[in-house]
Amino acid sequence: MMTPYDKFKSLPNAKTYLKEGFLFEILDEQVMEMKWPNGFMCPQCGHDNGIDLHCRELTECSHCHKQTSVLSGTLFHGSHLPLLKWFWACIL
Repeated sequence: MMTPYDKFKSLPNAKTYLKEGFLFEILDEQVMEMKWPNGFMCPQCGHDNGIDLHCRELTECSHCHKQTSVLSGTLFHGSHLPLLKWFWACIL
């Protein structure tokens, strides 16, 4: 499995991707794969079907309507720093 840093190194022009926000999407996908390797799983009821709420960056369980973030329950939960800053802190 490629790490976010490996994906970043493989980008042809990192500045372009940073400006357009693609790196954030790569990081978000990587955290999602680590948290839910078999797809979304509700932390409250265990249901495996969720609806993405893009306006709030949350996933809502279609069964119990519990809203959860990809970052909840991780090292990054509750941090006011963006995921991109955590990425740079981890690789430097």
